[in-house]
Amino acid sequence: MSKDLGFRSRKLAVLLDKMEALGWRIEPRQWDLLAHTDLDDVDGQAQLEQAGVWIIARLHAPLDAQGNIRWNHGLFA
Repeated sequence: MSKDLGFRSRKLAVLLDKMEALGWRIEPRQWDLLAHTDLDDVDGQAQLEQAGVWIIARLHAPLDAQGNIRWNHGLFA
């Protein structure tokens, strides 16, 4: 269990480092993190795919009822 948690923590750290290097803003909140970018959904995903971290991002992203990434577009997403 602890090895798996350590592995997942390292992968999440890699994701956050790459996102910040690409200009994403990471906002720590009480129980989670919120990533901000000026890119639209398609371009944001493409950028993370190009950086090799889309799979990690998808594993940690909130999902809608259909299992798709729930992109937030402001307070009333």
